[in-house]
Amino acid sequence: MLKIICYHIRHVGKEEGINTGDSLSIPKLFQWLMAGGAFLALWISLLLGYIDSDINDSTKDVILFLYSVAVIGYRVATFNDCVQSAEELQNDITEAKKDLMAKGFNFD
Repeated sequence: MLKIICYHIRHVGKEEGINTGDSLSIPKLFQWLMAGGAFLALWISLLLGYIDSDINDSTKDVILFLYSVAVIGYRVATFNDCVQSAEELQNDITEAKKDLMAKGFNFD
């Protein structure tokens, strides 16, 4: 049934001029929300005791802390530098200052 729906969306969408791409893809936001929701549901079920575990609460807190630090560290380490955008922004600031100085503003 799913194959029929996907086939219909791809081919009818192409006939109507809709860009459907080669495959049906889930936007990145929804991928993160689903993964985060699954992780949160698992974590809450562990904390509330719905899943039996021999791990005590302080160990669960330490695991969550280490996971959080690892995710933040990874995101900081893989953060993209936008050199071209930074140069463009600096040029825009310089042009704005020149324009404002021509209108009588003073930057000291």
